[in-house]
Amino acid sequence: MRKKCSIDEMSFKKCFWIVGVVTVVFFILIFWQLQKAPFEKESISGFLSEGRKFYITDVVDGDTVMIKGDVLVRLIGIDTPEKGEACYSEAKERLEELILNQYVFLVKDKTNADSHGRLLRYVFLGNKNINLKMVEEGYAQPMPIQPDLKYAREIKEAADRAKAEKKGCLYKEED
Repeated sequence: MRKKCSIDEMSFKKCFWIVGVVTVVFFILIFWQLQKAPFEKESISGFLSEGRKFYITDVVDGDTVMIKGDVLVRLIGIDTPEKGEACYSEAKERLEELILNQYVFLVKDKTNADSHGRLLRYVFLGNKNINLKMVEEGYAQPMPIQPDLKYAREIKEAADRAKAEKKGCLYKEED
């Protein structure tokens, strides 16, 4: 003959099932929320902290790169020629030589991202400021935009020296 369940056993079974159902519903809601609010590049700023290295997977042009995870990063404080303009290829190639397939540090100033969704960062290879180096070598010119002026003075001074010394494709003398 089968033994009847006592009240304590019934309460335990009922509680067990309730906890199980609540847990499953909880995970379904979390999954649904993640699907409902797709990943936005600006939301990754929390993990882009100084001291962490990022792998450069592509150089888009002389002042824009892509890091692992298909995240675009705009080098702030500088500007390079756009596609079809003189010096575009040289600037892009020089940036590729410097940092493509390298691990770099990304340093934020005040603004997280631009209107195109690109992260705005200074790029460092070791302790070398790549934004500054592109200007020093005459492949980029200063483009200070408020409030991101952490290295504006150094970049302007580097541009003045590059221009005076006729360095790079931006300032070389025409034959």
